[in-house]
Amino acid sequence: MEEEQQLMLFFQDEQVPDELQADRALFQQYLSLKDEKAPLPAALEQRLECRIDAWESNRRTVSSGQHRKWYWISGWAAALILAIGIGFHQTRPHTDVEMRDTCETPEQAYAETRRALKQLAEVMEKSEDQLQKANKANRQIKEVLHSINNLKK
Repeated sequence: MEEEQQLMLFFQDEQVPDELQADRALFQQYLSLKDEKAPLPAALEQRLECRIDAWESNRRTVSSGQHRKWYWISGWAAALILAIGIGFHQTRPHTDVEMRDTCETPEQAYAETRRALKQLAEVMEKSEDQLQKANKANRQIKEVLHSINNLKK
C-alpha cells in the first residue's frame, strides 16, 4: 500500500518524464474513478430478497429424516469398508525380509563402499558448482537492484 501511495504522489506531480506520461494519464484516470460510486441496478435488492426466499423454501422441503437415513447408510458403509480392509491385512501372509550380505568378501565390500563414496563425491562436486553459479547470479542481481535504487534517489 505504501508503494501505491508513492506512485500516486509521483504521478500527481507535474514533472513526470516524457516516457511515463501515458502511465501518468492512466493513474489520473484511476484517481478520478476512485471516488465515484457505481450505481446499483434497479430493483436489485428486491431480486436478491426473492432469490434468498426461494433458497430458504427449498432448504425447508428436504426432510431431516432423509438426512439421518443417509448418515446411517454412510456410517455402515464406512464401517464395512474398514472391516474388510482390516480382514485383508490380517489374512495376508507376512514375509519377514531376511538380512544378508551383498558382498562375498570384505575386499568386495570395501570396493563397493569406495565406489559409492566416489559417486557421492561427484554429485556433491556438481552441486557445489551449481551453487557457486547461483551465488554469482544472485550477487549480480543484487548489484543491478542496488544501482536501480541509487538511480531513483
